[in-house]
Amino acid sequence: MKIFSTIWIGCIFAVCILFFQVPHFSQQEPQLSLYYLNPLLYNPAYAGIKKVHNATLNSRFQWVGLKGAPITQFASYHGTIKNSGLGFGLVLENDLTGARITQGAFLNVAYAIRINKKYHRLSLGLNMGIHTMQTNFSALEVNTEDQADPLRVNTLLISPNAGLGIYYLAHNFYAGFSVPRLLSRSNGLLSNTQFRIFDPVFLLMGGYVFTLNEDWKLKLNSNAKLQPHTPIQFELGTSVCWLEKINAGVAYRFHESLIGFCSYRITKKIFIGYAFDMPVHGLAWKQWGSHEVSLSYEWGKGLNKRKTNTCFEF
Repeated sequence: MKIFSTIWIGCIFAVCILFFQVPHFSQQEPQLSLYYLNPLLYNPAYAGIKKVHNATLNSRFQWVGLKGAPITQFASYHGTIKNSGLGFGLVLENDLTGARITQGAFLNVAYAIRINKKYHRLSLGLNMGIHTMQTNFSALEVNTEDQADPLRVNTLLISPNAGLGIYYLAHNFYAGFSVPRLLSRSNGLLSNTQFRIFDPVFLLMGGYVFTLNEDWKLKLNSNAKLQPHTPIQFELGTSVCWLEKINAGVAYRFHESLIGFCSYRITKKIFIGYAFDMPVHGLAWKQWGSHEVSLSYEWGKGLNKRKTNTCFEF
């Protein structure tokens, strides 16, 4: 399994190198630095795979101090149906970027099968729901002569969407591939195809936990985002886990930011997380970084029968 996980992370890194020379474009979808605390946001196959019920809140304040910078909240719940491989979940999204407000609600369904007696599980999942995108141009400061611009009319666009994913979970290793939004979306301004700016995102995730001794573990996390007409986004992080309670580390999102993060398990059922991002490009000295917090609550009989490494929940 160590060889398999190393190959997986290496493949993500290699794909990244091939695309580093592509010109950069602006951010299209909300991003999280604490994604590993709540994989359901990006992969529907994660729903119920750990045989517990989980409710999580995520809030991200990006580029604090920069007017119109993204502010994002997620609320999610997922669980499992007793004595079955079925999992289900719900994800709510709210994103404010400048004059644009994007909201979404998605139902998730997954089915997991046990691969072997070591609790290795393979899950397939899908989601479906709707996105609403509201553009409020009255919130923008413009020249008075631009008031008659037809593109400044406030818009509301409602669009259905769906996604799918696959997730593999072992005692100390996980890997996933997903397309959380399969359908392209328009910004609602013009019908021309060049304004269909929200294209599907292909996501690869993988991680491995090395046991150093009875108290300490070392964890590696990686993810890659591939999207048509945009450069690949790749992130690699490492952290140490102490007594299954505290996890702290750093990550690097290539050509974008350096990230510091930590999480703490308050009780067996409750854990919290915090991340701080500092850009490594031109915005580094124009804002106060990005701040992200997460709060999770787990319950169910599966907590007492846990077979996977609890560091994954950090």
